Parts: sequence; structure tokens; C-alpha cells
Amino acid sequence: MSYVLIVEDEEEIRELLVEQMKMLGHRVISAHDGADAYLKAANQKFDLICTDYMMPKLNGAQLIAKLRDNKFNSKTPIIVYTAFLEPAMDACEHFPNIHFVPKPSLGGELEETIWQLTQSGE
Repeated sequence: MSYVLIVEDEEEIRELLVEQMKMLGHRVISAHDGADAYLKAANQKFDLICTDYMMPKLNGAQLIAKLRDNKFNSKTPIIVYTAFLEPAMDACEHFPNIHFVPKPSLGGELEETIWQLTQSGE
């Protein structure tokens, strides 16, 4: 069982992702924007973080930059799950251990990426 942080500003999507993670057997904490996520991750290690890119307060790239400077989550695998894939990749591709999944994901791509990252211990 992995400890996962879900970051999504759209409540309906956030709740769906939390339920999916729980069904996969993970412990889950959620955040409603990048600033909320950083507060939750500042002093706590997660096994996986799944974040949207376009969010209020801190966008996905700003959140990732802060997490990579944080001793607890500097190497945590992060999935950027977004409808704005190209700008997200441009802004985040230089960070280590970042994985991109388009929103919505087709054919279970998000679930497959989560499974791979939580099984591999990356």
C-alpha cells in the first residue's frame, strides 16, 4: 500500500481520483490546489503525487519546483494529469521523476502509470 497525494482543483475529479486510489488499496490525502498540496507535503513523505497542472495559487510546475526543494519529496514520483499536456511538459520536463498523463486518460493510462510507479518503488 502506497501513500498518495492527489492534487486537483476540480472537486468532482478530485473525489473520483481519491476513490480510484482507495480502490487500488492506497492511503490517500487530497488537496484542492497547489498551495494546499504544498502545506500537506512540506513535512510528510509521499510514495506518489498525482497533480493537475492548471490550478489556482500554485500551478503544477510551481508545486513541483517547491516539492523538489523539499527534503521529504525531492525524489517522489509525480504524475502530472492534465488537459494542458504540452505546456505542462514544457514547464516540468526538466524536473526528475515526472510522468505525464493526458486528462482525460483513455484506456486506463492513468491507472497503469499509478500501478507501475507504486509497484516499482521509484
